[in-house]
Amino acid sequence: MSLLVITLAIRHDRRNMLRIQRRTLRDSTDPFSIPEPRFLELFRFSRTAVRVLLVEIEPFMDTAVRSTFIPNSSRLCVALHYYATGSFLRDVGQDFVCLISKTMVSRIVHQITEILQNHMAQRYIIFPTTLEQQNIVKQRFFTATGFPGILGAIDCTHVKIKKPPLAVEHRYINRKGYFSKNVQLVCDFDLNILACFARYGGSTHYAYI
Repeated sequence: MSLLVITLAIRHDRRNMLRIQRRTLRDSTDPFSIPEPRFLELFRFSRTAVRVLLVEIEPFMDTAVRSTFIPNSSRLCVALHYYATGSFLRDVGQDFVCLISKTMVSRIVHQITEILQNHMAQRYIIFPTTLEQQNIVKQRFFTATGFPGILGAIDCTHVKIKKPPLAVEHRYINRKGYFSKNVQLVCDFDLNILACFARYGGSTHYAYI
């Protein structure tokens, strides 16, 4: 009987230790402590750029006082890592930087995406409409290439997506054999995105878009 009590006590202590480790793990994982080359590899942005972005979107992010709450810096890096690699959510959640469950990673990506779409996109993706803005873009192209009157460079790119419902999957299968959105982008000479159009599936030809 005493042996059973001791065994149960040991199991209880182990569970308590795991809870303590889980509570402290997330707070002790600081993505900004990663060396700059590795940080660029994981997130495709410099640490300075991510810090600036974090300051801008943090007012729109969730706040909490729970000890297990994932810091906003880690949340942003989880989303950026997913955008950068296109890997499955489980792979992102198991990265050594972001030890987060698949369910939580999915929630984080959804939240950050909504913030970027609703609060950031309209602020930064702006096509030049005034004569002064257009002349600046034209002059930059002309200085670099010698071509006059260019407002932007336009092209389409396939963005891979999950398999859509069977009834509409024919709209999204592209010529390379995978499902995608055919996204049209316009940028200036410095690669700043001026316009984005992501209405059509991968089966739609560039010329039609």
